[in-house]
Amino acid sequence: MKTEEARRLLNVALSRAQAKVVICLSSADLTNEVLAPIVHRMRLAGDPREAVPLLTLAKAPDFPFNTRGLRVAAGRLVGEVDRIAPDGARFWIINERSGNEVVIDAEFWRQK
Repeated sequence: MKTEEARRLLNVALSRAQAKVVICLSSADLTNEVLAPIVHRMRLAGDPREAVPLLTLAKAPDFPFNTRGLRVAAGRLVGEVDRIAPDGARFWIINERSGNEVVIDAEFWRQK
């Protein structure tokens, strides 16, 4: 699944599916750079939680550690906080539209 040909074939298969697609994946597949965004996007598409504005969370003294696992909104970016750097300088949001991880600079949001 790491070649361009594999990505193209997966895209063709998913785009030709007319109604429902059942994909069986292992936990190891979440580390695959092609499959992980698909899984994240599908999981987050049905997330009923209200997105908490990142500006609100950034005012707390334990920011960004208070964001772990939350559905957040950072401008037009909405997604789930997946992980946080041990030093708290950066954290990663899974974009609910693309399924890709986006790196966020915590200090930027503290200063806003």
